[in-house]
Amino acid sequence: QMDVSFTWTDNATNETGYRLIRNDQPVIELPANTTAYKDLYAFTAGEKVNYQIEVYNITGSAHSAVISITC
Repeated sequence: QMDVSFTWTDNATNETGYRLIRNDQPVIELPANTTAYKDLYAFTAGEKVNYQIEVYNITGSAHSAVISITC
């Protein structure tokens, strides 16, 4: 298993929260004003994993650029 740490700037002013997305699947929902999360993931050798941070509220959502990690 490996820890993957993420930090970001909270530029939103009306967010409900944030989601960590791994390989197009939500991993966790985080509360508004969150700016960091550590994901514990069991990589297999040569595996490529794509992450995104999503900010959301009742009217919609926005994603970060894709962050790719290969073990």
